[in-house]
Amino acid sequence: IRAERGGYAACRNGSVNCSSPGARLWQLHLAELKGFSLDEKIIRVNRFVNKWRYRPDMRLYGQSDYWASPLEFFSRSGDCEDYAIAKYVSLRLLGVPDERMRLAVVHDQIRDLAHAVLVVYTGDTAVVLDNLTNAVLEHDRVVNYTPYYTVNAETRWVHVPSSRISMQAVGGSRDNSSR
Repeated sequence: IRAERGGYAACRNGSVNCSSPGARLWQLHLAELKGFSLDEKIIRVNRFVNKWRYRPDMRLYGQSDYWASPLEFFSRSGDCEDYAIAKYVSLRLLGVPDERMRLAVVHDQIRDLAHAVLVVYTGDTAVVLDNLTNAVLEHDRVVNYTPYYTVNAETRWVHVPSSRISMQAVGGSRDNSSR
């Protein structure tokens, strides 16, 4: 992602060196959001990224799991963690600090499979940005995901299963005492 920063600028400035029309649209969208509130940025980033079509890693990259960078995602699309990464980087570029975000790898109890979402801390709560819905929900309303682990640019957390199946473990505390 660090290596792509020049590519972001090329797309933002309309350069012929922009990697794809999708990346150009992404940078234009972010420029439009600069003056918006945090809540509005979150809603609009979630909705914008969710417009990209879901494509499995095996089809795109010939491997079972590949974590795409934002320029790769906006060029080819991707799967759940690619959506979460694109949202993370989008919000980071809009000024949201790393410590207020976590990419969460969870177990989806309904579909019985691993899934990835972005969790963003907004004041006293955390919200979940999911490629399966444009609705941005507070973490305590998302009861069908059990977190395996969460990461951001600074830290990694492993979550110990509890009897309560929810995102409470992800959104409940921002302190680093549990890492």
